[in-house]
Amino acid sequence: MKKNILNLMAIVAFVIGAISCEKNEGTEEVKISSADVAAIKTVMISGDWYISNYFDSQNELTTEYAEFTFGFNENGTITATDGDSSLSGAWLVKSQSDDEKNTVDFELHFASPEKFKKLSQDWQVMKYTDSQIDLTYIDDDDVDGTRLLSFKK
Repeated sequence: MKKNILNLMAIVAFVIGAISCEKNEGTEEVKISSADVAAIKTVMISGDWYISNYFDSQNELTTEYAEFTFGFNENGTITATDGDSSLSGAWLVKSQSDDEKNTVDFELHFASPEKFKKLSQDWQVMKYTDSQIDLTYIDDDDVDGTRLLSFKK
């Protein structure tokens, strides 16, 4: 009987130890690297997207783009459609390395209209899943401060 109790205590101690050593995935920081470039491209061309969040340092701009869906094409073109009209632009995902950091950049370019020129930046990928990508842009001149942009399926 004493042996069974000791065995049971050992099992309980092992289970508690194993549980306490598990990673807390909700708080773990995910590092985006050049190895993610191909996967990000694949995710982006696999469906239509909409802007779920767009903020600059002073304004919430999400509603300006609410009526548009975005199609990212394999050939590097992007189409924004609101049902009545269609706008074309370009996009590119690439690895960027310098002395200080390695990042994955997400470039967007629209020649017009003016509100789409605001999206035309060299964004940095912060995180991505099969259904969402979060981007940030820091204005070096601090005119617009930090911008945050999220696309969602």
